[in-house]
Amino acid sequence: MKNILLISFLIFTSIQFGLAQDVSFKIVQVNEQRHTGHGENKISIIVAIDSLELDADHLVQVKDSILAVDNTGRVLEHFRGYPYGGYFQEDKELSIGFKAPRGDVTEIEKLEGILEYFTISEKLNSKVILHDFINHTNENLLAVLPPLKLILINYNEIKKVYGTEDYYPEIKRIQQEVGIGKTMEETDVFFSDMFYFQNNNPELELNFYIEDPDKIINKITVYNGDGKPMSSNYSNSGNRYRIGLSKEPLPDWKLEIHVKTKAALKEIPFQFSNIKMP
Repeated sequence: MKNILLISFLIFTSIQFGLAQDVSFKIVQVNEQRHTGHGENKISIIVAIDSLELDADHLVQVKDSILAVDNTGRVLEHFRGYPYGGYFQEDKELSIGFKAPRGDVTEIEKLEGILEYFTISEKLNSKVILHDFINHTNENLLAVLPPLKLILINYNEIKKVYGTEDYYPEIKRIQQEVGIGKTMEETDVFFSDMFYFQNNNPELELNFYIEDPDKIINKITVYNGDGKPMSSNYSNSGNRYRIGLSKEPLPDWKLEIHVKTKAALKEIPFQFSNIKMP
């Protein structure tokens, strides 16, 4: 066995149901990967949800607060990020990953966590649709959801004065009237970075100033007048949120923002016991 570079174990378990409030939640598969070299030994537990409505407006994720204890009493280290969670999805199967236990471990005695169910709707303020947003630059598009700020920058207006004697008076006005940056220094850094990191065709991107202290903005999408998504990519660094577009925006385009409001989130605790190792 030690002469093999990578040993991968795969087992389709007999379906095991867990304890969860009002939700059918079960383990359908346990995978284990062990390396003889320097690779990370991993175990992934695939769980399936049968009784929740899941689609583009109903998403689910397993929160980071996962506890797994093996039959020796050792707590397993939880992996975060793709494909092991940390993001909402509409797929009914979710993968929960851990650093693999010692080879003599025969089962995971306890697996506890919280399933988070996210309903996206205007009624719950978790879906904000903004028509004609392209004509509403330099104003907070999320003023109805304080303390959130999402301000579409009038790129051409600032570009005209950038590097001239009118630049600092203009960004001072914007800082005071619009609320971009808490200080003049922050405002200057924001605009300087925006121009430094601009792409070759600024007409194909939207630049926003964003304040999201609790990280509750889940997604921002641009649609054309026919409802077709026009966002090709995005980046988020500090207070700058940039959306790349496939075409130059038109007045009939709309912006759709998904926000993880308290009313839109439901937490469902779950627990499994005596999960056999492969």
